[in-house]
Amino acid sequence: MKSTITYALLFLIILNITIFAAQPLRLEEAVATAIGNSKLKKISDYDLQIAQAKHKQAMSASYPIIDASIVGNIADDVFLDNTKSTFTAPVIGEMQIDYDHIIMGENTVYGQLDITYPLYTGGKISALQQQAALGVAISQESTKQTLSDIVFDVTKYYYSVLLSQHLLELTEETLERMRAILYLTEAFYKGGSLSVKKTDYLRIKMVNATVASMVEEMKNNKELALLALKFAMGTPHNDIVISTSLNETPVTLEDNFERFLNHLHSNNHQLLQTKLALEVTEFQVDEARSEYLPHIALYANAKHLYNNYDGGIINDTNENSTNIGLALTYNLFHGGLTDAKVHEAQLQKMKLDLQKQYLDEALELQLKEAFSKTHRSIKQVHILNDAVTTAAQNSELNFRAYQEDMVTTKDVIEAQVFESITKANYYRAYYDALMNRMKLSHIIGRTSYQ
Repeated sequence: MKSTITYALLFLIILNITIFAAQPLRLEEAVATAIGNSKLKKISDYDLQIAQAKHKQAMSASYPIIDASIVGNIADDVFLDNTKSTFTAPVIGEMQIDYDHIIMGENTVYGQLDITYPLYTGGKISALQQQAALGVAISQESTKQTLSDIVFDVTKYYYSVLLSQHLLELTEETLERMRAILYLTEAFYKGGSLSVKKTDYLRIKMVNATVASMVEEMKNNKELALLALKFAMGTPHNDIVISTSLNETPVTLEDNFERFLNHLHSNNHQLLQTKLALEVTEFQVDEARSEYLPHIALYANAKHLYNNYDGGIINDTNENSTNIGLALTYNLFHGGLTDAKVHEAQLQKMKLDLQKQYLDEALELQLKEAFSKTHRSIKQVHILNDAVTTAAQNSELNFRAYQEDMVTTKDVIEAQVFESITKANYYRAYYDALMNRMKLSHIIGRTSYQ
């Protein structure tokens, strides 16, 4: 009894594991896995953190700089001063005085506190801070671009797996139909049918061999598509099961191209990064021009000296000291260096402005192409959907007629092949429609699955 219960429990555990392992992978799950595992996403996150750290560095320039230092020194002996002088005393006359006295002990500690605060830098600090802030914004857009690229790649490979799966199933189905025709043709030929010749039998055998070869090719294509999907997801050693259909995902597209164009200019991550980079060059010009203006800073320091000898040069009068003042620096002549820096920054700005114009034009062209291809693919899907129904009916009628020896072998083969080709074209058109629609979303900066 116990063994029966044990076997029953073991069977249920194995059944649950099998059911769990066979759960089909959904597209949103594949995308979430890819984002979680993506090294590109992690690199992009590090870039953002680096930009934020640079921004903090730039903002620190608005605060005073306070430095403290302390130095201790132990000498091998005290510091002496030798005094030599001539002294004239009454009666005695002129006397020579020559003696040594201690001016500082052998143990000394020197402490200093320095404060520097920039009052005016000709706009250099504010220009650097603005550049750093824009650097953070650029990194944020780069992160969004990386996420969009991951979603696009995973979606492309996911639908590629679906397409290869459909084409494999279609080719296997075609092979089964061709084998049925082969059996009928062999029976007719060996049975002495007048309408079926040896050439018909050889033709259908050749078609069967060709379709069987195509089945192996479709299996290989599916395996490659699965490998690409696993790589994009960052799970190269996991088993993946996908049991959905391409046409379960509806594909529609509105006719308002201007709306897509507006989305492009307001949401495309590449374009936004270029706009932000163009703003950076404006502040780089300001930074270079700041060298034409004086830089003014407030400085102050406090010092304390300690020595183990109570006397000499370190005493109650000079062991503590403080200073405060203004420092002004002005570039009088650097051999035209500042002019060259300003000119370089202006040229960089003009160059980036042209690059932005070029990117605008290139993205608009890509958008028009994707928009046109999406419309064309959707129309092909509707046309081929009707054609698939017609081709299936034609194939069925020809097969039934062939069973009654009412049509030729050539006719029934052509009907089966035409049905397979029509279905294959339908799946490819649906895949193209999905991918073109996804590419359209990718260009305008949307992150979505369709």
